[in-house]
Amino acid sequence: MAFFAVNSQAELLKSATVEQKAQIADAIKVSPMLATQFDKLTKDGKLTELLVVSSNDVASMQRPGPFNGWNNGSRIILTDALLVELAKNMQFDVRHEVDIYPNNTTFALGHLAYHLANKWEPPSVRPQDIGEALRKRLEYEAMALIQGWNDVVDAATRANGGRPLNGEQVGGLVLNLRYRAAIVQALQKSGGKFQFSQSGFIESNDANVKAIAAVLGSLALSDIE
Repeated sequence: MAFFAVNSQAELLKSATVEQKAQIADAIKVSPMLATQFDKLTKDGKLTELLVVSSNDVASMQRPGPFNGWNNGSRIILTDALLVELAKNMQFDVRHEVDIYPNNTTFALGHLAYHLANKWEPPSVRPQDIGEALRKRLEYEAMALIQGWNDVVDAATRANGGRPLNGEQVGGLVLNLRYRAAIVQALQKSGGKFQFSQSGFIESNDANVKAIAAVLGSLALSDIE
């Protein structure tokens, strides 16, 4: 994988335990799309470290919000507690033979990778334009969610022997995803405007971005930036 050929795990994951390094490395390895995103980030100098910190140290750290996964400059920062939660990929006890379970670590890394590649620049707005600025921010977050999801589908497709996922597999992937709430609500509330591709990917078109952004504002804050 090009990502690790250019930047060794030892260089990027200086603070992680052996188990944490394996979890993160596997999350990247299983999705060629995510590996390509990380490769570009490192080559462009936008990612220089992937830092794992103790939950006990978070209170004294500068964060953009109450997150357990966030970006700081050219670093992706994850707490040890978040990695434990991300490793859980079955939200329900009911299982089907065709199910392929989501890699939540892949999602989190893909989501944060989008933010690193596309830095948010807060617009200068007049008080009467705050609503428009908020809409743009939510659409930016929707784009990050779409990238994270597509990386998960990419990994699941590979786990499916390279065959496109069928409808039942896509449904199971959504239901078992830790960060499924916005996708589920977009499906329920968009009046059919929000659509998956036949193989489960979400196109980052205007309708899909707006459908996800419309529900993000009413959801509880995620644990990743």
